[in-house]
Amino acid sequence: MTTSPTSHEFFRALESLRGIAALAVVIFHVAWTFPLYDMALIRNGYLMVDLFFVLSGFVICHSYGRRLGTGRDVAKFIWIRLGRLYPLHLILLFVFLGIEIAKYIAELEYGLVANKGAFTSNNTFSFISNLLLVQALGFHDKATYNLPAWSISTEFYTYILFATALFLLRTRVAMLSMSALLILASLTLDSGGLTHNLLRCIEGFFVGVIAFHFYVALSKRPLSKTQHEWYKHGPGLLSFAGLIVFLSMKQGTGPDVLILPLFAVLIVSIAATPKGVLSTLLEVAPLAWIGKVSYSVYMVHVAVIWAFSQVLRVALKTPQAIDANGEPLLTPPPLAGALFLAAAIGVILVLSHVTYTYIEDPYRKKAKILAEKWFFPSTTRPRCPISK
Repeated sequence: MTTSPTSHEFFRALESLRGIAALAVVIFHVAWTFPLYDMALIRNGYLMVDLFFVLSGFVICHSYGRRLGTGRDVAKFIWIRLGRLYPLHLILLFVFLGIEIAKYIAELEYGLVANKGAFTSNNTFSFISNLLLVQALGFHDKATYNLPAWSISTEFYTYILFATALFLLRTRVAMLSMSALLILASLTLDSGGLTHNLLRCIEGFFVGVIAFHFYVALSKRPLSKTQHEWYKHGPGLLSFAGLIVFLSMKQGTGPDVLILPLFAVLIVSIAATPKGVLSTLLEVAPLAWIGKVSYSVYMVHVAVIWAFSQVLRVALKTPQAIDANGEPLLTPPPLAGALFLAAAIGVILVLSHVTYTYIEDPYRKKAKILAEKWFFPSTTRPRCPISK
């Protein structure tokens, strides 16, 4: 193809894709109607979380597939991933604890009752499980405190599973076989759908691992000039169009698992054609910036949406309905809903810039500095599952 996998390669277009996925999740979680609310493309936005999982498997395998040959390497990897995920999670956990306290005071002092009473599902036990990052491992039947944090809970332990497998397995074939077995076992236990949190993450992540190995093999394939021009533009555009069609037509939750191979094809297509039309479009500055702050966007958006919802519900007395999931849904006039959506996204992006600049990025760098200090490199060269 047009590129070859190297240890220092950075997939800018894939980071932008992560940013687009984060915005899709934001729009899916908006708790009031707006003109496009009922579109299938919007209602299927929850599947973008699975794009995060597949992307993580692809990128983590690319970044660490040659670097986890010793126990020290594994410990360093786990520490760095914790430093990447946990600081912002901890800050948002206390933000949502503050929201629960505010709800409690409003109920006690002013008789204002929220849709969900203070400290009901967000209680002491769920606070502790969130604090320990185990909240999505079967301790609760629904997401608690900061809703998006369920996915980083599952992802962190999937990282540990991946690192352990990579440490124990010494050939590419063994790693691919293990990935396939984990996917099949998870799908079987998950009844063939994306329903159980941890299994859902394992399925997506190891599809990403297999996708990376396919990308490595594909990048070594010689192409004629005619083939080169086709592969430069065709696969990326076709896979992206196919994904949009699938999300626009899918109804209900039955075929959700089909999204995983679609994501894998899209990711490989983009990674393998860095000069293609789709990759070039994804690397434009605004999308690249959203990609850079995508984790912050994902983590802060529910708190912002909650605040805007209170303005609509309490201050503007907006009527409510019950959505298909039995959750309260505010129903402002279409124009008002669109304006509130635009304002909420604007606040989310500004706040994400702040959290990225002052929390996410500094603590990520500190975690790496400490990792280099605590987990100094081994003097032996480990065997590499990616290269054999």
